[in-house]
Amino acid sequence: MSLVDMPVCDYCGKNSTQVKRMVAGAGNEKHICGDCIRKCNAILTEDALVEGSRMAGRKVIPFAKPFGGPHAA
Repeated sequence: MSLVDMPVCDYCGKNSTQVKRMVAGAGNEKHICGDCIRKCNAILTEDALVEGSRMAGRKVIPFAKPFGGPHAA
């Protein structure tokens, strides 16, 4: 496979010889490398921790159950 035909990460621009893993999206048109996946995961984990600390101490109100109505099974 020539360098022209090699998948390139659409986020960082590295080709598949520069990273351990390259993941293709639908239709094999978009790609993301393992390094960028790890960075995204770290960002999402940090966001979840921040959101969790904001929610600490708040009362959780459960969703109401459906009332049954005339079309309930």
